[in-house]
Amino acid sequence: MFVPVMNYYNLVNKNIIYSDTVLPLKDAGENINITSIDSINENDFEKCFKVILEGNPNVIFNTVQYSKKNKKIYFYTDKKISTEMWDNKNKIKYKPLNNKKEILEEVKDILIQEKSMNPNYISLYDVKNFMKNIYLEFKDLKNQLEYEMNCLVEEKFSNDSRIHIQSFNYDNNELKISFNYDIFTSHYKDIIFVKKDNDLYLKESESLYGSDIFVLLSRELLKMCNLYIKYKHFRILYNHNIPSVNSNFLIGITNYDISIYDKKSLGFTENFELSYKYYDDYKYTCNSNILINELSGNEDIIFKKIFIRIDDCPTWSQNALYSIRKDELEKEIKHQKRLELKRKIFPWIKK
Repeated sequence: MFVPVMNYYNLVNKNIIYSDTVLPLKDAGENINITSIDSINENDFEKCFKVILEGNPNVIFNTVQYSKKNKKIYFYTDKKISTEMWDNKNKIKYKPLNNKKEILEEVKDILIQEKSMNPNYISLYDVKNFMKNIYLEFKDLKNQLEYEMNCLVEEKFSNDSRIHIQSFNYDNNELKISFNYDIFTSHYKDIIFVKKDNDLYLKESESLYGSDIFVLLSRELLKMCNLYIKYKHFRILYNHNIPSVNSNFLIGITNYDISIYDKKSLGFTENFELSYKYYDDYKYTCNSNILINELSGNEDIIFKKIFIRIDDCPTWSQNALYSIRKDELEKEIKHQKRLELKRKIFPWIKK
């Protein structure tokens, strides 16, 4: 079987030969090299074909053959070809962190700094805890509503029926859920509802039970819409490149983490980033064992020592953060006064 292919200047035979047996060399030409690549299904064939031809521009390809049965592609060429580009298609190459010494010195400098008493500054640790509390608050309320919905769904349909809250589109006030009549079939179907003029409507459904779900859960679905709308300021949070007032790090705050990263990084694989995931813990993007080991276990201290301006935080969070900072400073001042009094009474006490 012969199938015409795209025009490549280094491809002599402009047809792909579909055959499960290797062609006789005499039919392929003189002084022919044969190179084969295994595990190539029909969906990957064209991509592999293009990668190999484009990756060997100085090679003349006499014939290209593909075996559907063996999932194998053969290249008949005038010289040995390289398959490295295809072999490495799924490999991510990393470079060592190029400025680990500077980052380590920066962190060491932060750790020996005195804690800031400026009421307009706040530590990343306090911001992290504030954002995490909002994240957990929303998650708990959402999970509780979803649980209540599933109780109603099980009672109405079967014990194996489930719904899952997928997303909320803030541009159109659309709530997307998925419904599965039987969890063992794993055939979840999308259903979309829209809130408009203080009312809730069924917009579209892939499931035959869309109308039934709407009638059954309309009250809870409206509550879910209102919950997403109430937390909109947090759900769409995505602030980056916030300057630190006492370090060279930049800060990122999103609805799922808060991070510090090196502004001198040249690329993702060379990047340094220490982030705190609200749903988990501290995570590193850092291709340096030395740096990770030096920082590991000190993450809380680092976050407590790095400060940013409260006015650089999301606008909706600033009043709460000013209040948190005020309470913290009042406690710190009281603590310092108690220490001073103790030193007067017991002068030999240093701390």
